[in-house]
Parts: sequence; C-alpha cells; structure tokens
Amino acid sequence: MTFDDIDGHMAIDFVRNGFRFVDEQIVALEKLIKQDMQQEGDSWFFGYADYFAGIGFVAGQRYITSVCGLFKLRKREALTLGPEFVPEISYANLINASANYWKHSDEWNFEKLNDLQEATRTVIESAGVTVGATEFVAYNMFYRLKLPGFKELIPVLTTWSNAVSESVG
Repeated sequence: MTFDDIDGHMAIDFVRNGFRFVDEQIVALEKLIKQDMQQEGDSWFFGYADYFAGIGFVAGQRYITSVCGLFKLRKREALTLGPEFVPEISYANLINASANYWKHSDEWNFEKLNDLQEATRTVIESAGVTVGATEFVAYNMFYRLKLPGFKELIPVLTTWSNAVSESVG
C-alpha cells in the first residue's frame, strides 16, 4: 500500500493544490519579469518569484515530512531514496534543502555556517545553484530542476514516497 493510499490522499492533494497556486503566481510574475527585462534590463519581481518558489519547496517538504512521519523513518535516511537529480543527490533531498534554505537563510551568517547550514549549502550547490545572501536560491533551484512547473514534481514525490514505503517493507 502506498503512502497516498494510507494517508487518504490528503498530503498529496495539499501539495498538488499548493504547487498549482505557486505555478500560477510564477507564470504571472514571469510575464512581468519579461516586460521589465525588455524595458529596464532588470526586474524587482525576481524577489517575488523567489518567495513563491520557496513556498513551492516548503509545500514539497511538508509532503516529505508527512511520509517520514507515517513510516517512522528518519528524514536523513529517507532523503537518500527515490529518483536522483544528480548522482547521490535525490530530488527529495534538493526539495528539503531548498525549503530549509528559503525558510532560514535570513538567520545565516554566511561567513561562518554551522554544520546544518553547511550541509544544506552543499546539497544545493551539488545541483549547480549558488548559495549566498543575495542569491535567489529557491527560484534558481526551480529552474535548475528543468521542470515547466512545480506540478511536475508530483510524480517525483510519489515515486519517492513509494521508495520509502518499500524500504520499510
């Protein structure tokens, strides 16, 4: 039995609706960004796009947390499972790291990262996204994943949750 069957589809429905909302906002913002870039050569809407991408990653992280909680599997173990974006770095790990970065980066001292912050930075940078105080990390990660929208992460998350389910047998 899959996580979504056990959960009654509540978590996957939440993330599906969250992704739909985020995708709609990013599409609208990208139209404004395109206009600004043509007229001004830059756009202050990039910051808003980063916030919405961050919300998308947090919605995905919530699904990941629900799966780990139901199957009583430590998140650290679970994040190694499922489809990989790059060798040894799963999509689930990138979603989780991107969400954590977006939620907590304002607290970071980029001159002296603690162990958890350093681990988060390492995961994000393994995907080719630069981490820094002035970087739009969530938005850049969204594009690095090369998906037309967050909704395309639904099958990835479902495949990951099935791998978690199988791992606990």
